[in-house]
Amino acid sequence: MFAAIAVNVPLGASGTRPGRGLDPERPFPGPVFHYRVPAGLEDVVRPGALVQVPFGKKQVQGLVIVLSDESPVDEVKEIARVLFDEPVLSARQLELGRWMSEHYCAPLIDCLRLMLPPGMLRRPRTVIRLHPQASIPDELPDDQREVVNLLRRYDTLSPAQIARRMGKGRTRKALRALLRRGLLIRSSDLPAPRPRPRRVNFVRLSASPPQVAAARPLLGHPSPQAAVMSGDLELLSLP
Repeated sequence: MFAAIAVNVPLGASGTRPGRGLDPERPFPGPVFHYRVPAGLEDVVRPGALVQVPFGKKQVQGLVIVLSDESPVDEVKEIARVLFDEPVLSARQLELGRWMSEHYCAPLIDCLRLMLPPGMLRRPRTVIRLHPQASIPDELPDDQREVVNLLRRYDTLSPAQIARRMGKGRTRKALRALLRRGLLIRSSDLPAPRPRPRRVNFVRLSASPPQVAAARPLLGHPSPQAAVMSGDLELLSLP
């Protein structure tokens, strides 16, 4: 069994052409790639599932769009794992996302992202750790020593996390030198999904309708403040 998956990567990393599908009349709006479903995951890989897949040298997240018994490409990689037991998108949401992608010429993954809670889709990040077999010299320049001490304390950090403590310029120079000496390992890490509620800001009147009506003449000429108060007052009068 094979799965067509919308991968969570920037469009430039996967090309701008539509993904190939089994239906030549309706290709997948890219980037969509095909993966083999391992025997141990056939019961949990379903349309709408959030999965982890190999993409180049990295592991990335993707959303399963459709399953099929064949693949339009010969060489396919296997899905690494399923991140949630149940699909995170319904069949209607998948179809809506596909329509949005076709209608607005937008990447399919970006349309589907709008239907997920914040923090669900994560992209891989570069992380730095000390080489386990490297012998750290006693004499190191101060910036390089500071990086080593941070990694000894936290084990694994991203360049951005190190830069927040040392500044971008110092971090870039120190990391380049330590990597060149073979004292560090640079790799790709895929953070786990951390979904959180989607919050929407809203306003409401703190005054009663009579107080708003009394305040209107004091606002003078037409203004955004008056328009907001008038609009809120009309909403309050609705049944």
